[in-house]
Amino acid sequence: MAWRLLLGSVWIAGISLVLYVDTLLHAAHSPVILILGIVISLRASHELTKLLQHQHINCSTTAKLATLLVAISPWIHHIWDAEFRLPDDSKSPFFSTFIALMAALMATFISRAKQFVKPGKTMIPLAADGFMIVYLGVPLAVIGLLRLQGPDLSPDASLLPLIATLVIIKGTDTGAYSFGKLIGKNKLAPILSPGKTIEGALGGIVFGVGGGLIVLYVIPQQVDSIPVSVSLSWIITAAIFTSVSGQIGDLAESLIKRDVQQKDSAPLMPGLGGVLDLLDSLLMAAPIAYFFWIIRW
Repeated sequence: MAWRLLLGSVWIAGISLVLYVDTLLHAAHSPVILILGIVISLRASHELTKLLQHQHINCSTTAKLATLLVAISPWIHHIWDAEFRLPDDSKSPFFSTFIALMAALMATFISRAKQFVKPGKTMIPLAADGFMIVYLGVPLAVIGLLRLQGPDLSPDASLLPLIATLVIIKGTDTGAYSFGKLIGKNKLAPILSPGKTIEGALGGIVFGVGGGLIVLYVIPQQVDSIPVSVSLSWIITAAIFTSVSGQIGDLAESLIKRDVQQKDSAPLMPGLGGVLDLLDSLLMAAPIAYFFWIIRW
């Protein structure tokens, strides 16, 4: 447990440093996070490709590049709008992501069509390509939206949506692991993920809500330069749904790994696995978190 908590602390410190450097640059397009997003997208798509190859399913290079296109679409939208001033009806933060998603899917269809030789060999790899784009590209784009387009907060509070989401997810992971080890008895998904328990899942929600309250309620109360006008009920509700969706994301990746009989997505980091292992919860939680920031009360 101590090793896991130490690695988690290092992960949080690393992400915090990246966000701090990104803020220091005072750049409108968050170039540091953009570069990090490109690296993460390429690495995660590579790891997913390797996992699927254990079932003799090959994702195309086109799908990897298409996933990257969708992942960075918020930056494309942001830069394009700044340079050319998009019409009001196309200023929605989802506009570029939707267009990029459709372009990505069309590109994979064209790529597979060019490779078509005989019936019965196309649908499974084509579905895998589409799965990669939706499973990785769309959530990564939403993470970008949390940083770039997110809510209309003051400059001093512009990082809060992304930071709060990360803290809730990491708090959930820590709480689920700690409660599961200490008092976990009832298995949550005994075949899929034997180590997870119902008690751990509930503990994860408690820790996730606690992290959300610290970042969005306690700290803004003490720091005048971080004004955030959200209600206590909104914080608790958003944190609960973000925490639960993060745990579903964890189980979703466990399903993939269990099906291909692999413990980690890649042997990249001892004790943590690969980039996909770090992202699993965030991939499901980020869209839910962004939704709550849009409808906040």
